[in-house]
Order: sequence, then C-alpha cells, then structure tokens
Amino acid sequence: MRNIALFVALVACAPKAPPAPAAEPAPAEAAPEAAVERLPPVFDAAALRAGFRQGTVLRYKFDDNGAVRVEEWVVTATDDAGCTIHTKVFAADGVTVVDESDDTETWENLAAHGTFPAAQTTRADGTVDVGAGHLTTWYYEVAPAHAEDFSSKYHFSPAHVGPPVWAEFRGGDGYVVTMELLSRTDP
Repeated sequence: MRNIALFVALVACAPKAPPAPAAEPAPAEAAPEAAVERLPPVFDAAALRAGFRQGTVLRYKFDDNGAVRVEEWVVTATDDAGCTIHTKVFAADGVTVVDESDDTETWENLAAHGTFPAAQTTRADGTVDVGAGHLTTWYYEVAPAHAEDFSSKYHFSPAHVGPPVWAEFRGGDGYVVTMELLSRTDP
C-alpha cells in the first residue's frame, strides 16, 4: 500500500502502450484499517535491556483450555539491539516435550508486545498470587475489538521486567488460555 503513490507516478510518466483488451476487473482490495491509538509499552526497550539480562530464567505454567504445560525461557545472549531466548517445553509431569531452538528479538519488538489499544484497555494497580509469589502489579484488561476476538487480562510486575507474570486469554466460545509465572531467576 505504501508504494501505490510511487507506482501511480511511474505509470503516469511511462510511455503509453496501445490499450490492452478489456479484462475482468481485479478484486477490490480491502480498505486499510484505521490506525488504532495504542498505549505506551508497559516496559520500553531501555527497561527491557536493563532488566532482561543474559542468564535470566523464567518458568511459566500454561493452561491451554485444560492442556497444561510448563515453559522455561532462558536468556542466552543480549546486546544493545536485543536478546536471544532459548525455550524448553515440559509436560505437566515435568518430562521435556520439546527443546526448541533459540529465538532472537529486538528490544523494540519485545516492547511492542506490551502495547495495547487505548480505547479497549483499562489499567489499574493490582496484586496477583502466582507461583513466583504475591506480586504488586500493573493490571491491564483488553476488551475484544470484535465478537470473535479474545479478551485478555494481564498482570505486569514492575519488580519483574518483561512478560506478564499472569495473563488470561478468553474466547467468546469459552476457550481459555492462562499463563502464570512460576519462578524467575536473575543473574
């Protein structure tokens, strides 16, 4: 879409060829969605860079509509641009199911994960009890934009810079996914 103006200018200035035979019209492109005003990130790139150091280990419990697993995220490398996280997935009984490869992200991209649509989001100070303890949090609740979208709730802890310490995603059909921080070890 950004190159349409350039394309139109090039076409307008190009030499004209004889008209082509009439073809079936191309399908209309969907109208671009209006820009959605977003809240500032929960943690900006500088906070993530300072608080998510090499050697940080997070363990989360995920309950995917009754299917429970534990994920261990280990920050294996960091630099000014971003970090690399290695993930292991365990079944509820602790047996390793998947030893995934490393995933590298920029600090800016990670910060963008913590932005929410302003008109659909409420924010309050809160607390939550998770495996990692009783934590003071910033609570975010995001209403769905459309009936088929998930609603979501998040608790972010200022003492644990990074992903939410607890989150819930709920579909209109009753499908629920939760994540809970079990432990965090900082170097």
